[in-house]
Amino acid sequence: MMFSSVSLSQTEQQGQQKVFISLMLTDLEQIDTKEETFEAEFYLWLKWKEGRPGKNIEYINVTDYKNIFYDEWADSLQRVSAKVRGTFRSRFDVEKYPFDKQILKIRISDYDWNFDSLMYEVETSKTGIAKDVYDDEWDIKLVGATANKEFISEDNFSVFEFAVEIKRKSFSVFIKIIIPLFIIMAIAFLNLFVPRDQIGAGTGLAISSLLSIIALHFSIAAQLPEVNYPTKVDILFIVSFFFNLLLVIWVIAGYNLYVSEKKNSIDKINKLVKPLLPLLYIIFAFILLKIG
Repeated sequence: MMFSSVSLSQTEQQGQQKVFISLMLTDLEQIDTKEETFEAEFYLWLKWKEGRPGKNIEYINVTDYKNIFYDEWADSLQRVSAKVRGTFRSRFDVEKYPFDKQILKIRISDYDWNFDSLMYEVETSKTGIAKDVYDDEWDIKLVGATANKEFISEDNFSVFEFAVEIKRKSFSVFIKIIIPLFIIMAIAFLNLFVPRDQIGAGTGLAISSLLSIIALHFSIAAQLPEVNYPTKVDILFIVSFFFNLLLVIWVIAGYNLYVSEKKNSIDKINKLVKPLLPLLYIIFAFILLKIG
């Protein structure tokens, strides 16, 4: 019945109504990588000539919202002004996490009139991001605001799309992920200085380091959506697991050489391994972090 009434009302008024639209983002927070949502607050303005109304606003990718204020009036044009706060959905690509960039979008359409009846036109002079929009974890910049023809459900509609790019700040990444991981690996590399006859101390140090890496990895993975590809941080942890395994192998091999009374062999290998393993790990880690 709703679609029938819409079709009937559209045939009563011929021609395409142009609605000017603009949006000013004033707040962006609660960016949730795992749930792939964000909270935004913005001013929205619509204006159009007498005729087909342009006030039937639909936020396509919203989960919940409220109008802080909403006003309609007319001068030479019909106008709507609103301040809105809502939680919006957005697909997050975390392949390069923790050095990822995301595009967050606010998508608006008209739930009553199709594209042949109503078309949005962006007022760029009033569209943008307020200067005081800030987030501790992300750098924020405007990508653009466009109005496009888009097929939704059973018809074409005009869709206004406001997009911002967010980029994770490097300082936050190093404080929360890189530095803790490197500290754990530094403790693991202390195995290179444990006497070869102390296999209990060596294996204990290796196992505790391995468990710490696993715990850190799980805590980071819990902040990410479930995806079917490895993230950059996953590969970094796999490299860390591998080097920790090499340290365990060296503890056992060194002990076997010790009980076989091959001390000279131990000293020669240890002299090579002590600088080589940490250096290789640092090289691999920084190459991995730099790629992409």
